[in-house]
Amino acid sequence: MIVGDGRYGHHRFLGGLQHANCAVLVRLRRDRILYGPAPAYAGRGRPAIHGPAFAFKDPAPWFEPVAMVELEDAHWGQVRLRRWDGLHAKQDAQTVFSVLCCEVHLERETPPKALWLGYRAAFTQDLELETLWRCFPLRWPIEPAFKIRKQRLHWTLPQLQQTERCDSWTGLLDIAYWLLYHGRELVEDCRLPW
Repeated sequence: MIVGDGRYGHHRFLGGLQHANCAVLVRLRRDRILYGPAPAYAGRGRPAIHGPAFAFKDPAPWFEPVAMVELEDAHWGQVRLRRWDGLHAKQDAQTVFSVLCCEVHLERETPPKALWLGYRAAFTQDLELETLWRCFPLRWPIEPAFKIRKQRLHWTLPQLQQTERCDSWTGLLDIAYWLLYHGRELVEDCRLPW
């Protein structure tokens, strides 16, 4: 499973992984408007590409969710998860994915705004709502590693033209990162007396 932040929550990323046999779970912006499947051809004019609009901010026209789960979480309190299938962005009607609305801390008087996730299942299996909810926070531990690779080890600095060179550079950075990780105990914190 690939779990990504909001920068990856768009049709170009999801569409690029359509033929990969892995599940994708990405955060979506709260102001998105997606569209349902197109209605059947009426026989006249151009066939419709988009179905009814699904605006995250306006719950009035939402259709019935495919699945809904309410659970109690030690960290997130009362959680309500809802899922809608068959939605797509206006720019790319061919990239169809599911949308999850995750509402947390429902026991509070004013709960925080809902978290929206885009999900595309793997070819082999489709995961349950609770499993998807448990998978999304797992992306937090890997974010600092990417930050160190990009900012301190200059992963994205060279503008290499060949794919083989890009792969070699990435491999070298991974080796350097793991050497730094394993050598962290050799460098102790030497605080100055003042």
